[in-house]
Amino acid sequence: MAFEGIKAWAEDFRANTAVDSQNPAMAWLQDRIIRLQFGVDTRIQLYDDLALLLSNGVTLIDALDKLYEIHSQEGTKPTEPLAIVCDTARTFVKDGESLSDALSRWVSTQEVILLQAAEEAGELKEVFPRMVWALTEQRELSRRLRKILMYPAVLWLVSYLSFMVIGYFVVPQLLDMLPYEKWLGNTKRMIAVGLFVQNNTALSIGLILAGFVYFRWALPNQIGSSRATLDRLPVFNIYRLNQGITFMVAMATMLPSGISVERALVIIGEGSAKYLANIMEATVDRVRTGDKLGLALYNTEMNFPDRKTVGSLMLISDQVGFEYQLEKYTKRWLELNVRQLEAAANVLRTLALIVIVFASILMGLGSTEVGNSLKAALRS
Repeated sequence: MAFEGIKAWAEDFRANTAVDSQNPAMAWLQDRIIRLQFGVDTRIQLYDDLALLLSNGVTLIDALDKLYEIHSQEGTKPTEPLAIVCDTARTFVKDGESLSDALSRWVSTQEVILLQAAEEAGELKEVFPRMVWALTEQRELSRRLRKILMYPAVLWLVSYLSFMVIGYFVVPQLLDMLPYEKWLGNTKRMIAVGLFVQNNTALSIGLILAGFVYFRWALPNQIGSSRATLDRLPVFNIYRLNQGITFMVAMATMLPSGISVERALVIIGEGSAKYLANIMEATVDRVRTGDKLGLALYNTEMNFPDRKTVGSLMLISDQVGFEYQLEKYTKRWLELNVRQLEAAANVLRTLALIVIVFASILMGLGSTEVGNSLKAALRS
């Protein structure tokens, strides 16, 4: 009974906070809830379904009607997020509004611009597969990036904990046997390291937290001449590669959809953090002087996404049908650059392994000489 009451309350709450609620605060809240639930996977599903229906000659209104019936379970669950999206979209379209306007509150600016360009060109059914591809690549990149970085992160945690074990578990037991001055050789060195860990634990935790805060700020925000040097270092080079992939996927999606190079760069810049926005702004300035995309990136002197890619884009930019050439090039380019991400993460992994090996050797050598120190202490 209690469960049924909670379920009924949840259904009432969702109904009372529907998009068309007369209460502005409730409508705003429902918009936020839908946006959270209308994630990448759900948007891919919607665009895939629309592409399938439109390619088979179904009109946009009929397609939205069909999808509403499916996702609302024939109207029995009209407050399901995708049902609300489809219902709102079909209402907009029936009233003479555009699909892009209907979805603008729930999707990214890039997706809205793509839909607007497709609507103006009358090519909606052609744009949905590109949007699905872009969202799929972004989802896959996020998944692989998490996987790539997880192992080095775990290794660094293990390396830190290894020294905590020496400092707080091994060393106290040894000092219970003999004072520090009585220990010899590698055992004494291990104890010295352990005491250093004990005396500086608060400092090390503070430095780790400070480093975390710095990276959280610096990766998306730090610009200027120093950034070119930082981008060669671990973590920063991973972020640069990630931003380069984001840029290439966005350009390969927007340009074949009829959006100009300048407008595409502006859109990417507006939806990005300071680091990428600064690169886009500098590139837009060069495009406005008459440079094509590849030459514009080259003349910014920022080597973004990287020297080799900029050189390839300079060649492609001069070709007839550049937009479609870029789309083909990007699909080949992506796999190579994901491998570069993995290589960059391997540097972090190797450094962590070196620290772990050092801690293990220190413990191993220190342990083997415990007996010698004890014998020397007994003789004295």
